[in-house]
Amino acid sequence: MGRIVLDTSATIDDLLEIMRKRRSCRLFEPDPVPEEMITNILEAGRWAPSGCSSEPWEFIVVRDAERRRRFSEIYSQQRKFSEERDAGPEGFPWPDLSYLFNVPVFIVVAGDRRLNRTYPMLYYRYDIYQQSMAACIQNMFLAAAAQGLGATWLSMGRHFEQELLALFEIPPGYRIETILAIGWPDLRREVRERRPLAEIVHYESFDPSRARSEAAASARVTATRGVRRLDREISGETPSTLGFGDKPLEKLGYTVESIEDRGKR
Repeated sequence: MGRIVLDTSATIDDLLEIMRKRRSCRLFEPDPVPEEMITNILEAGRWAPSGCSSEPWEFIVVRDAERRRRFSEIYSQQRKFSEERDAGPEGFPWPDLSYLFNVPVFIVVAGDRRLNRTYPMLYYRYDIYQQSMAACIQNMFLAAAAQGLGATWLSMGRHFEQELLALFEIPPGYRIETILAIGWPDLRREVRERRPLAEIVHYESFDPSRARSEAAASARVTATRGVRRLDREISGETPSTLGFGDKPLEKLGYTVESIEDRGKR
């Protein structure tokens, strides 16, 4: 049997351009998304790699206005539990969820975790399952971006998943891994730069001189949350006072320059 050659008209530059321009979007125009575009996103998810080609995913396309409204209510109400536990000046920079009520289409990405048994017994089976689902979701993100659409994933929590399983009539054995909000983006800022390759690439073995100490890791968490908070204020995803009370950014020890510098460490 001869060697199979991957023949495609797409170039690596095309792919990298989509990856670099993609960004999570939490502000949407209300215009509907054509069915063909949604099908392209689903097709991208379908062709994702998965452990042992298990394809553990299922997709639910949600366009019905009442079901979208009910989902947005449940998700917004239940997230308050998380907000109460991770608030304050250095707490998580929660985005304003009012945008959910303007999303024209959601895609529920459910997974069959029972298919973990497909994978080798001595491996981290659940990790393989998660890696498979993550590859699927990434494909869907890129397909949305390639068509000029905005998207974000909505993380699940144990305290509200049961309500959502019932809302979407998902049978036993399946779990909601994420829900994608998809629509025409109302963007107000560009994508931030990423850490340079020289900072993150190691050859043959991990360079111990670049390993973060526990203190450095904690500082990066604080700095990254600060950058994210600032990003969300600039983009309009959060009110300017969210998480800050009556304290301006500078009184918390942050400036745009210091946040960006600390976030790169």
